[in-house]
Amino acid sequence: MNLNYDQSPETLQALLATADENLPTHSIAVDYDGEVIVDPEIRYPDVDIKRYKFRTHIWNASIRSAKKLQALHAALMSVINAQPRTLGNSDYSIAA
Repeated sequence: MNLNYDQSPETLQALLATADENLPTHSIAVDYDGEVIVDPEIRYPDVDIKRYKFRTHIWNASIRSAKKLQALHAALMSVINAQPRTLGNSDYSIAA
């Protein structure tokens, strides 16, 4: 999912549906090109998660919650729509 091309909650939900259900929590990151990555530390183990533009952790059960998905989507929209001077590394928390 790339936020520069598709910002729909349905696409986010479809992306999160691909997450490994055996993991208790997931990392969600957005790179500087707008690409949303689930569990980047697994897909790209040599890249420090702190190097992403945005990152958060969410419980596995929470990614199946409409309310938590809405909160995550809102956080992603605030990141992609932020002014360039206010970006930088951002940690967000999605409460369980």
